[in-house]
This record gives sequence, structure tokens and C-alpha cells, in this order.
Amino acid sequence: MTPTDQPPPSYEELAALVVEQASSIAQLRAELTRTREELRLAHERITELEARLAQNSANYSKPPSSDAFVKPAPISQRR
Repeated sequence: MTPTDQPPPSYEELAALVVEQASSIAQLRAELTRTREELRLAHERITELEARLAQNSANYSKPPSSDAFVKPAPISQRR
């Protein structure tokens, strides 16, 4: 029997499918809500960490000795 030879689904089968899909949609919506909240918190954390990374003694009340060492560019000895 090929798929086109099968009789159409009954009303009860279609109703059961609708209920099953509605349940799946509800679960997916709840998961989407949780994921959006996780993403929002991650964005907040990234913003906070980027701000901390940008701090140094010039723009924060820390002693210069706490700044990360940045090697100055070499100065050419040629004239």
C-alpha cells in the first residue's frame, strides 16, 4: 500500500495530533523563555567583564603597580 492509498486520518487521530502539537509548542515556548533569560544574563555578564577589563590605574582607583605590564614599542637607534 502506498501513502496515497491510505485512507485519510480520522477526526480522533487529527484531534490527538493537535493536542500533541499544542503540548510540544508549550514546551518549546517555555524553553525559549528560559534561553532568552540565560542570554540576557550572559550579555550582562559580558558587559560587566568588558568594563572590568578596560579598567586601569588611569580610570580606576587602583595603584599603577596593579596595571598589567605592557611592553613599550622599541625605539629605533638609527639616525
